[in-house]
Amino acid sequence: MKTLLLLASLVLAIEATYYYNPCRPNPCGSYATCTARGSRYTCKCNSGYVGNGRICDVNECDRPNICGSNKRCVNTPGSYRCICNQGYSLVDGQCVDIDECNRRPRVCDGKERCVNTQGSYRCVCKPGYEKIRGRCVDINECSSSPCDGNARCTNTPGSFRCQCNRGFTGNGLTCTDINECNAPVKPCHSNAQCTNTVGSFTCACNTGHTGDGQACG
Repeated sequence: MKTLLLLASLVLAIEATYYYNPCRPNPCGSYATCTARGSRYTCKCNSGYVGNGRICDVNECDRPNICGSNKRCVNTPGSYRCICNQGYSLVDGQCVDIDECNRRPRVCDGKERCVNTQGSYRCVCKPGYEKIRGRCVDINECSSSPCDGNARCTNTPGSFRCQCNRGFTGNGLTCTDINECNAPVKPCHSNAQCTNTVGSFTCACNTGHTGDGQACG
């Protein structure tokens, strides 16, 4: 009799080992699936839930447009948070664009102007500068001869200056010859003849007089 009881106990123990299911009772969370792997098991949250398998939370961030414009969703246990995207700040419950161009110190180089964009900004070269290898470099406008042929060009940071040569008048972009012979104060002697030339003039003493035209005797 004792032998029979021992045999029965051994059979039950073998059956219990053979039919052992680690997923029963379910060791996983309410919204997870248990997968048996021999005497081991894994817990994985069901679709639409996130977590470690023992604690599974609804991922509200999977819902389209749950936060609205210019925000991103951050899932938290049992809830979620909406935070402004980079380049935006919260104002009266709304995420509005930050104008980085108003920041101090300035976000752009002194040779650049700041252009605000939605959620960001751009730095573009000011007039008179061009982008070379990521930096704004002064353009030498004088190399393209922007001034009048009778003017001299001076390059300046971000610009240039035109100045008419001596004997010419104008803004440098357009220069006109000055008729010195018509000046209120005559350049030649009273006994000399004044002749206007391009950019200058000549004086010649009248017949019967000698000198350089500015002084005649």
